[in-house]
Amino acid sequence: MSLADSIRSKELEEVKGFVNAQKYWEDESAIYQQCDIFIPAAFEKTVNANNADKFNCKIIAEGANGPTTMAAEDKLLAKGVIFLPDILLNAGGVTVSYLEWLKNLKHINPGRMTRRWEEQAKHRILEVIKMSTGLNINIKDSKLAKKMLEGPSETDLVHTALEQSMIEAVKNIMATSQEYKVNLRLAAYISAINKLNEHFEISGVEA
Repeated sequence: MSLADSIRSKELEEVKGFVNAQKYWEDESAIYQQCDIFIPAAFEKTVNANNADKFNCKIIAEGANGPTTMAAEDKLLAKGVIFLPDILLNAGGVTVSYLEWLKNLKHINPGRMTRRWEEQAKHRILEVIKMSTGLNINIKDSKLAKKMLEGPSETDLVHTALEQSMIEAVKNIMATSQEYKVNLRLAAYISAINKLNEHFEISGVEA
């Protein structure tokens, strides 16, 4: 697609009808093409018992809630297809909602108390480097240097917190999968139940 077509697609909110467009599939057969990773990211039960045998992918990465039925998963697991489950892969939105909830509890934007302090600390470090090396570093002429010296914005903090949460979740579920010799979906459920059990024990609640 050309740049002009890209601009027009944004105006029209679709690419259908462009003179230079090429149509490869008339129906849903696009999702059955051979590929490494298939990402169902729209509807529930996209992968079901009726169409499971048609998929030609190595990995199904669930970007929607419940895009695969149990019957379909059993069929595809038997074929060696790896599932990245929705409970893990689609957890970003819920995680950010939790961060927003924490923000609302405190009634203050994340980073507001520390952003300027971090900027000043970075500038002081830069001054020490300049004094100890004799280098003449002019940050006014460098957008990259200015960016590096900025304190984190609320968006920066949310992105890094989300990234760290997802990294920890993936590591935990991978370890659980290896420990119990189960697939990633079962490992995610086991991990969640274990966390609940730990919380109940700490709280003195009998599970």
